[in-house]
Amino acid sequence: MTACPIVLIGIMDILWSRKAPKNGKIVQKRLRSFLDIQLLLAPARGMGSYLRRFIEHAQKVTWSYWEGLFHCYNDPRIPQTSNAIEGLFGFGKRILRKCGGRKSTANGCGSAEGSFFLFTAALHACTSREERNKLLLDYIPKDYREARKKQALIRGPESKRRQYARTPDAYLERISKSWEEKQV
Repeated sequence: MTACPIVLIGIMDILWSRKAPKNGKIVQKRLRSFLDIQLLLAPARGMGSYLRRFIEHAQKVTWSYWEGLFHCYNDPRIPQTSNAIEGLFGFGKRILRKCGGRKSTANGCGSAEGSFFLFTAALHACTSREERNKLLLDYIPKDYREARKKQALIRGPESKRRQYARTPDAYLERISKSWEEKQV
């Protein structure tokens, strides 16, 4: 095993220790001293000098994120990583693409109301099925029908733009008819 993974494992053990630290200052001191010691032990020239360059790079990256790296140890509500949050955005955008029949979520139906949609995706991820069913059963059917009509009006032009891809023969026939009418 080369030394680079050992350094990474050491950094990982400090940032994600099995025993939760009391505050972020302790983690800061541990990480700073670990990186400084590793830099002192790494050879400056010859074989193994790649390790010194690696540790210098690790220090540079760590220092650039230093200010925001340790807040999660001071407040238990802050997650150590944003993987779950990023996954939630990906989940929401994937649903928007499926529902809209688009490859992208940029400048589509969902971009105007994207924050509301992401709120609903977050609600779905954070509540149980029973809680969601209770919320959904309290709807007014008339309001639901009106909202569906509004959605149909919003999506109407987009679905017409996509029709040529679904039925190219009918699309070409419509184009030829309109062209023939203009010729007469």
